[in-house]
Amino acid sequence: MPVTSLRPHRRFAVRQKVRIAHSAGHYANGLLIELSIRGCRISNSDQTVFANGDPVTLEIGGFAPIHANVR
Repeated sequence: MPVTSLRPHRRFAVRQKVRIAHSAGHYANGLLIELSIRGCRISNSDQTVFANGDPVTLEIGGFAPIHANVR
C-alpha cells in the first residue's frame, strides 16, 4: 500500500537541501524528500538527535524560515 494512501494530504517528492535549527541552539543538515500542505519528510540528517515534539525551524535557501515541530 502506498504511503500516500495512509496520510490525509498528498505528499510530493522533492529533493532540496535543508538546515534544521533546533530551539536549543544546535543545527543539523538534511535533505527534504517529501512535502505536503501539512508536513514534510527529511532524510540524511546529521547526527543531531531530535525528539518528538521538539520545536525546530527549517531553513531552505530562497524561502522564509518555516517553524515546525518534530513528529
